[in-house]
Amino acid sequence: MKLLYVAIFTIQLLCVDAESEPVIEPDISVLSPPYPIDCNNPEVLVAADFTLRKFNAEQKSGHQYALDQVQQAEAQGLRGRRYFIKFSIQETDCSVGNEKIWKDCSHKAQGEAATGHCVSNVYIHKTDRIVDVAEYNCSIDSDHHTPIVPKRGLCLGCPVDLPTDHHRLNETIALAIAKFNTESNHTNYFQRDRVYKFTRQVVAGIKYVLKFSIQETECSKEDSDDLPPDCDAKADGIKLYCNSQVYFKSWMNSMNVFVDCNVSKLEIITFAAPRYVGWGPFSMPQPPRSHSDGNDTHPEKLTSAEQTLADSLESPKCPGKPWRVLLQHISVSSSTEQHHDNNTVQTAFRDLGLLDF
Repeated sequence: MKLLYVAIFTIQLLCVDAESEPVIEPDISVLSPPYPIDCNNPEVLVAADFTLRKFNAEQKSGHQYALDQVQQAEAQGLRGRRYFIKFSIQETDCSVGNEKIWKDCSHKAQGEAATGHCVSNVYIHKTDRIVDVAEYNCSIDSDHHTPIVPKRGLCLGCPVDLPTDHHRLNETIALAIAKFNTESNHTNYFQRDRVYKFTRQVVAGIKYVLKFSIQETECSKEDSDDLPPDCDAKADGIKLYCNSQVYFKSWMNSMNVFVDCNVSKLEIITFAAPRYVGWGPFSMPQPPRSHSDGNDTHPEKLTSAEQTLADSLESPKCPGKPWRVLLQHISVSSSTEQHHDNNTVQTAFRDLGLLDF
């Protein structure tokens, strides 16, 4: 398996053009559909872990619940992943409000413990240390327990509206207008007129979306290389309405700007971002595909390369091992002081600790 990772990494490295434009994280509208993954996958266990922490923290009485077994798991994306999981849970001997988290508790004896099932939607980006339980629904099988109401958590990966006087607005809109002035065929510069919408979204970096209008000025492009700060609006000048997306990736020191302006009133514009093969800084963009009817908004199947990569990383095995069995393996591994990394359970245990924040 290690040799496989090395081979994939080497192939991707050889295919990278050192002078190519920085790649852009795909917009959610062009993500491939979810694909099945192994129920013992370490990040699947992390998703179940944080779902249970959230669930237990929101209970008012009774006992905490622990993972019993992951029964089904799907993932979407190859960098930051969104996990869709189904798993069974079992009552523990730790009361609600106890300082212990569920992993440090013991299952109640069979016949005494209440059991249940959970469905969860969790986004994990290990590099950026993001774990977002976007939505979950847990139900308890035992009759003597009160029903569990589904909870919807804060969606860290969803767009957030920002005020039009936000401190990042001036810099962001200036980039969009500068790109328009550079690429347009108009003889005069355009300047900011009015901002209608400004949003921020966490993707692989930060994406800002703007809707604004610009006004033609008296300043000619022949007189200066950039828009002068003291330009006046042209009395009979053209007014344009713009949609823009600006991506910032601080760890790559990169920025990408998309802007579209026309005389029509503002409409929602979707910019087709590059697709990916692979993950990390060596991921390679592919041009977006068009359907036969010219509509790019429908979800697409995994490309053969993406499917091959997903299959090579893991062969889905579901349902997963019961949590108590995983704990027994961890205990045995610790006592024999095994140091190799080919054991899924050891890896899962380390990753659970790594994301324990």
